[in-house]
Amino acid sequence: MQARSVLAIVISILVGLLAARNFKIRMDCQYSAKLTPPLKLALLLSLAILVWVGLSFGSSVWDVWLALICGIYLYSAYSDRGIHDKGIYYLPGRSLWLRCIPWESIQSIEIDLKQGQLVSFESKDRPYTLTVRQAYSTQALESLQEKAPTKIVSST
Repeated sequence: MQARSVLAIVISILVGLLAARNFKIRMDCQYSAKLTPPLKLALLLSLAILVWVGLSFGSSVWDVWLALICGIYLYSAYSDRGIHDKGIYYLPGRSLWLRCIPWESIQSIEIDLKQGQLVSFESKDRPYTLTVRQAYSTQALESLQEKAPTKIVSST
């Protein structure tokens, strides 16, 4: 086996473990964020591009496998955001690592009932507002209103 193939296998295993962590978070969530149609399309296109790159430029089957695992990780990162007992799992804009903001750290949340979205939240620990725009069911938004101070906004 070439050193490059071994590296692809090791990276595949690590990325697979990260995706498994994300899927476990989703199973533990009370309410998962919805995947909107534009987000589904973006994830599908990303997976197609990754597989195409793996097939076109890869020198072994492991390169295609690595591309598939990376696509699964992208899906897991975006599909596993949600409302948990511990707090809200969200994706910060700079990374694909799910983060949890505990309920105790949430100063206020902003909800758009018209579009069914958690728009943003303010943290007691950070001096800025985190904009997340996660789509949820009506039941999930009602649960959020009970757990944290809420500001309701509506889009025009």
